Amino acid sequence: MIVAHNHISHSLLTRYALGASPTLIEDTLIYDAGRHVSLDPAALDRKVDESHVPEKITRENWTDQRYLGQKE
Repeated sequence: MIVAHNHISHSLLTRYALGASPTLIEDTLIYDAGRHVSLDPAALDRKVDESHVPEKITRENWTDQRYLGQKE
C-alpha cells in the first residue's frame, strides 16, 4: 500500500520517545520510506492510471457502484 502523508515522522518520534534502539528506528525509516509518495500532486510518483474509470464522476452518478473503493 502506498500512502501520501507524513505519518512516518510520527512513527519515528514515537519509537524514539519509547526508547527504541537506533537500529530499530533506522529499520523503520527504511521500511516505511518505500511506502510513501511525494505530497506534491504533480510529482512523477503521484501519476494515476485512470484508464479503467469509464466516465467523469458528476453529481448525478457519484453513487454508482463502479466508483466504490477507487481512490481516483
